[in-house]
Amino acid sequence: MKPIALYVRVSSRAGRDEDTFHSPREQAERARGLCYAQGLDPGPVFEDIDVSGATHPHDRPGMARILQGIQAGEYGGVAAYSLDRLSREPAHGDLIVREVTTAGGVILTPDIPDALDSPTGEFTFGMLLQVARLYRATAKARFATSKERAIAAGIPVTNRAAVGYRRNNQRRYEPDPDVAPLIRHAFEMRARGEGPTAIALHLEAHGVTTSQGSRHWSKQAVYSLIRSRTYLGEIKSGPYINKAAHEPIVDEPLWLAAQHPNPAGPRTRRGGYLLAGILRCKACGYAMSGTTHPRGGNVYRCTIRHAGGVCPEPARIRADTLEAAVVAEVFRRANPIHQRPTHDDATQALRDALDVAERRLAQVLTDEARDALGDLWAAEVKPRRIARDQAAEALGHAIAATRPAEHIELINHWNDQTGKDALQEGGGVTAVFLTLELKRRLIAATIPTITVAKGGAIDYDPDVVTPTRPGYNRNAKLHPL
Repeated sequence: MKPIALYVRVSSRAGRDEDTFHSPREQAERARGLCYAQGLDPGPVFEDIDVSGATHPHDRPGMARILQGIQAGEYGGVAAYSLDRLSREPAHGDLIVREVTTAGGVILTPDIPDALDSPTGEFTFGMLLQVARLYRATAKARFATSKERAIAAGIPVTNRAAVGYRRNNQRRYEPDPDVAPLIRHAFEMRARGEGPTAIALHLEAHGVTTSQGSRHWSKQAVYSLIRSRTYLGEIKSGPYINKAAHEPIVDEPLWLAAQHPNPAGPRTRRGGYLLAGILRCKACGYAMSGTTHPRGGNVYRCTIRHAGGVCPEPARIRADTLEAAVVAEVFRRANPIHQRPTHDDATQALRDALDVAERRLAQVLTDEARDALGDLWAAEVKPRRIARDQAAEALGHAIAATRPAEHIELINHWNDQTGKDALQEGGGVTAVFLTLELKRRLIAATIPTITVAKGGAIDYDPDVVTPTRPGYNRNAKLHPL
C-alpha cells in the first residue's frame, strides 16, 4: 500500500512564534486521522507556509512535490485538513483532482464529495471551490479595509517597529528616547556627505540594531533607513498613507538633504576650453586640443598624429598660463579705447531689462523671501535666474552685433578678474555674464591667429599662408604616416 502524502498550507504566518503557531501541526494531525479512518497509511508531511490559496499548485514547493510523487508512484494520494487547504481557486482545484485521479491516487479532506467522478460529486466539488474562492475574496476585502482603518488611525501594519521608534499603548509609534537621537544624527551625517559605512559604524558603536534585530548594518540597511519617510511621521501600506501618523524624528529639510548629500556640480560641457578651435600648433598648423594632464591641471596639446602625417615638433602648454596670457593680450589691445562708448537706444533697452532681471533675482534671494515662500522658494528662484542669464546673454549678442569691428563693449563686461584688473583705471565697469562661446568670439575678433611652438612660445600674429581646412600651413613639413 502506497503512503498518502499529508499536505499543510498556511497563507500567512503573520509573525507568530512557535508557541502560538499551531496551525501546521493541527492540519497534519487531522490529515493523518483521515488516513487512519480510511485504513490508509499516512506518509510524510509537505508544507507550504506563507503561500496563498490562489497560487498555482505547481508554483507551491510542497504541493508540486506531492503531485510529482503521485505521478511517479511514490504516494497513493494526498490528504489535507480541508478542501480550501488544497486550493481556493476552482481552476486550480480541478487541476489537482485531475492529476491525482488520473494517476490512480485519492484525495482525502473532510468536506470533499465521496464520488468526484459522478455528476453530483463534480457539481458539489465545484460549488465547494467557489465557496472557498468567495471566502478568500471576502477575507481579502476585509483585510484591505482593516489596513485602511489602521493607517488612518496612525497604527502601522508592520510586525516590527521602525528603528528609533517604539509602540505605545495605542499601538502607534512614538520616538524611543534612547535611539531616536542617534537616528537623527545618522541623517545629519548623511546630509553632511558622510557615506553609509560611517553611518553604520556610528549605529553599531551605540548598539543600535536593524529592524530585523541584527547588530551589523549593511550599506543597503543604511540606505533603507535614510530613504524611509517613516522618520517624517508618515506610515504607508499600499495605497493608504497617513502623513501625520506620529511624531517625526527628522524634519523635511534634513530628510531632503540626506537624500541628496552630494549634489553633482555643473557638468563640464564638451569643448569647454576657452581657446578650443582658436589655438594652433606652430609646427603643423593643426588645432590644439584641451585635455587634463595626468599630474593634474589642464593643458593644450598638439595631437601629434593627423590625417596629413605626424607633427615634427608637437607643442604643449598649461591651459591656465596660456589663457591668462591671451586674456591679458586681449585687454592690452583694447586698452586705448576701453572707455565705455555712447550706447544706442536698442542697447540701452537691453541694459534696462538686465537691471530689472538682476533686481528681481536679488529680491527672491533674501532671507525674508525664502521664509515667505517656503517650499516654493526654489521654484521661484530658478526662472528668475534663467531670466537674468538670458537678459545678459541678449545684451552680449546685441553689443557684438552692433560693434562687430571693436567688440570693446564685450571686453568691458568680461566677467573675469583679469578683465576687472585690466580695466581698473578706466573708472570701473559693470561686469555681466558672458557665455564661453561669446568669449571665444571676442578673442577671435581681437586676435585672429594664435599659435604655440614647442617649448611654449606664443605668437599672436604668425606669418602664415591662408589656412586650409586642416591647418594654417599649406606646405607643413609633416612626416608621412
